[in-house]
Amino acid sequence: KLRKLDHTIIKAQAEYGALYNETAPVLNIPIEILCQIFEAAQDASRIHRVSRHPLVEVVISHVCRGWRSIALSFPPLWSTFRHDSTCDQAGRQSGNRLDEYLERSNSHLLDLYFHFGYSTKSQGLFKSMLESTLPHVARWRRFYLVSNGCDSKLDFRDRLCRLKAPNLEYLSISPTTLYPGTFLRDTSKLCYLRMDTPCPSHYFRLLSNITVLRIERHFGSGRSRLGSWNDFLEILALPSLTSLSIFGQHFGEPTSQHSSSIIMKNLKHLRYGDENILFGHFFPFLSAPLETLVLCDLNSPFLDLVDRQPFYVLHSLTVICCPHLFLNLAAITPSVTHVTLLELSPPNCIIERYDKDGNNPWAKLKVLSGNICKGDSRFGFYLEFARMMANPDLIIRTCASIIKQWAQECKIEQLQAMCVLEEIPMGSHEIPWPPGADVPVETDFFFV
Repeated sequence: KLRKLDHTIIKAQAEYGALYNETAPVLNIPIEILCQIFEAAQDASRIHRVSRHPLVEVVISHVCRGWRSIALSFPPLWSTFRHDSTCDQAGRQSGNRLDEYLERSNSHLLDLYFHFGYSTKSQGLFKSMLESTLPHVARWRRFYLVSNGCDSKLDFRDRLCRLKAPNLEYLSISPTTLYPGTFLRDTSKLCYLRMDTPCPSHYFRLLSNITVLRIERHFGSGRSRLGSWNDFLEILALPSLTSLSIFGQHFGEPTSQHSSSIIMKNLKHLRYGDENILFGHFFPFLSAPLETLVLCDLNSPFLDLVDRQPFYVLHSLTVICCPHLFLNLAAITPSVTHVTLLELSPPNCIIERYDKDGNNPWAKLKVLSGNICKGDSRFGFYLEFARMMANPDLIIRTCASIIKQWAQECKIEQLQAMCVLEEIPMGSHEIPWPPGADVPVETDFFFV
C-alpha cells in the first residue's frame, strides 16, 4: 500500500508540475531562443571557469521534462566533451558520459578535451575513451590531448595514421609525439596548433595554413628537443601566421652574428618567455605589425633596443618578471593604451626618464594594471606615475587587498584625485589567447 501511495504521490506531483508550468513565462519562450540561452549559459561557464561539477548542460537537462526534451534534442549542447583525470572523480562513468555526448551531438562538429595522468586507471581510460572517438574523427573540430603515458599515445597514433580529419581547426598535443601529417591526413582547415616541442622541419610544409602557433611546455612535460636557428626562421616565415607564442628554449642560436631584418608581415600577437639567448637574436630585428606583446621571465640586461624601429600600432603590452627590459620597451611602444605589469619591482626608471627628457613615452596610455612586487615604494610609484601622466581619466587597476591597505593608511584619496582607481576582477588572469579569437582558455605560463 505504501508503494502504491508513493507512486500515486509522484504521479500527482508530476501532473501538478505540468499544469503549474504551463503558466510559467519561461516555458513559453520559443525553442530556438531557449536553445540560444542554453548555449550562452554553457559558454559563460567555460569563459568564467565556473565549476564543471555539475556540468551546465547536465543541469539544464534536469530542470524539468520540457527542458530535458529540448536539451537532449539540441546537438550543439553536447558537442563539447571534457575529461581531466587529475580532478575528475567520475572514473568509469567518464567513458559512459563520452558515449552519451557522442550520440546526442549527432552530426555536429566536436570539441574534445582530454587530460590523462600517469595512473594505470587513467591510461586504461585513455585507450577506451579515445577508441570511442575514432569513428567520429571526421567530426573533430578541436582536439586537446595531454597524456603522460607515451606508450598509449604511440599506439593511438598508429590507429590514426590512415584517418582523415577534414574539419580539424584546433590541435593541442602534449607530449608532442603526434604531428599534423604524421597521424592524420587532410587537415587543410587546421589553423591553431599547440606543441610542447617543435616538430621536425620536414613537417613545416604542412603548417602553411596555421595562423596561431604555440610552442610551449605543458606543465609536467620534460625537456624538449632543440630545433636549429634555420628551423626557427622557417617557422617565422609561415605565410599565414598572425599569432606566435613561445615559452622555453626550443631552438639553438645562430652560429654567427646577424643583422638582417626578420619580416613577419601578418604577425599581430606575440608572446615570448623563459628564454634569454635566442630572444636577443630575434626581437631586436623583428619587423611586424604587432598589436599585442607579452613578455615573461626574460632577463636580458644587455639587450639593445635603442636602434630598432618602434611598434607603432602596438596597443597592449604585458611585462611579467622582466625588470631589465621595461625601460627599453617603453621607448619602442609609443602608441600603447593598455599596460600590464606583474611581479616587477617598482619600475621608477620610466619616471626618471620622463623627468630627464621631459617626454612622456606613453602619452596615449588609458589603463595601467597588474601587481608590482611588494614594497614601501609601490604606492609612491603609482602616485608618481599618475602625476607624470597628468590624465584624470587614466585607469589604474590593482589587487583589492592593496587598495584596501591604501584606504586603511589614508593614502587612497591622494591617488584618486589624479586617476581612476579600480580593482582587478577575480579570475581575470585566465583569458583566451590570442585576443579576439574563438579559442578556449588553456593553462599556460603567461598569466595576465
